[in-house]
Amino acid sequence: MFKKATGISFIDYLSRARVEKSQTLLLNPNSRISEAAFASGFHSMTNFNRAFRRIVGRSPTQFRELLPKLRRSGRNGQ
Repeated sequence: MFKKATGISFIDYLSRARVEKSQTLLLNPNSRISEAAFASGFHSMTNFNRAFRRIVGRSPTQFRELLPKLRRSGRNGQ
């Protein structure tokens, strides 16, 4: 029923919600990637890395490395 109502399975929905939360947590450069993974509900770093890459298109480390570039380009555009 969940898939009929939303178009995605509950597991996919849950993974996306957890990855979105972890992205927010990864904005803090002082927190560890593993802390963000566990705080967002993942119980395994392997599963976290796999889900993050599938949903975001890059690893959590790559995502975090891009943040300073995104912040700089955001300031220049304002």
